[in-house]
Amino acid sequence: MSSTGLAIARTRSPVPALERAGVAVLVGCGGLLIVAPLLLTLYLSVFDETIILFPPKGYTLHWYAAMVPQFARPLLVSLEIGVAAMAGSLLVGVPAGLALARCCWHR
Repeated sequence: MSSTGLAIARTRSPVPALERAGVAVLVGCGGLLIVAPLLLTLYLSVFDETIILFPPKGYTLHWYAAMVPQFARPLLVSLEIGVAAMAGSLLVGVPAGLALARCCWHR
């Protein structure tokens, strides 16, 4: 309150609102740059032709069925490597974390 008893209203500067809007627009553009090629690839993957033609003559999922025999073994190898890496990191990380938590030098 001022000395006359009237409260002086504080006005917010429009700059933070503009900055937030600018950041939101930039984040939206960045997200669109990431998602748009993925969506386009997914859309093109269901075309019936072997080359890209617009408009497509038809849509099919036979490309996905043809992919399974080619990538089944590599997918299983990747899964095995991932499980082994997880197990190894747990075998090393959990005891290390417990040792650091129980150590007396950090107090």
